[in-house]
Amino acid sequence: GSRETVMKKLRAIAIELGLAPRLALSMAKVESGYDPRAVSPKGAIGVLQLSPFFVCEEYEVSPEMLFDPEVNIRIGLSYMKSLLERFDENLDLSLAAYNAGPRRVVEAGYDIPPIGETQEYVKKVKEAMR
Repeated sequence: GSRETVMKKLRAIAIELGLAPRLALSMAKVESGYDPRAVSPKGAIGVLQLSPFFVCEEYEVSPEMLFDPEVNIRIGLSYMKSLLERFDENLDLSLAAYNAGPRRVVEAGYDIPPIGETQEYVKKVKEAMR
């Protein structure tokens, strides 16, 4: 699970799903620094910091499976693709929804919610993409 292997998987799965590889790489850099073993203080797991609470039931995986870069990246990028579709390809809103949840973006009037962490996240991912 070296960084190069993780980056290769991010590129390949992004292309397969029709996402910009640069977006996938930037999200992973900001989320975990490409670390498949990363666990956040809130319990989010792996390369794309997926919350077992939200993804395990929907995608029929166990929390342990989220440490597998292939599983984590596929779920994380599929979710991001669904957010881009839901928010009309608006990258800011989709990234905000990835970080804070789509409901918060809708409640903020289809804007980035006034949550410091979320505003920082959107900014950091977009900076990483440059």
